[in-house]
Amino acid sequence: RFLTPTEVQVNEDTYTAKRVIIATGSRPIVPESCRASGAEIITSDTLFNLEQLPAALGVIGLSVLGAEMGQTFARLGVKVSAFHDEELIGGLTDPELSRYVALTLSEEMD
Repeated sequence: RFLTPTEVQVNEDTYTAKRVIIATGSRPIVPESCRASGAEIITSDTLFNLEQLPAALGVIGLSVLGAEMGQTFARLGVKVSAFHDEELIGGLTDPELSRYVALTLSEEMD
């Protein structure tokens, strides 16, 4: 809990910092229809365990992490196709900025 704007208490310990970042983490969501397909599914929890890069990869959902991982794999030489069903990318709220990001990402992945 925050004791002051620069002090945080965790259990019995108190930490002081100029700035505090709250990173709660997340869990990937794999829809049942995807699991039932029999396709190999790589999530943000498993992608760092790959022993070799795939030749091609589909990224479903361009959240901040999806866009980042898609771009990373594309820059490593993997053919990446991205699928996103919302107007805005990466949690952006500005439609013009989101269009710019989509255009920029399209230079590296489908």
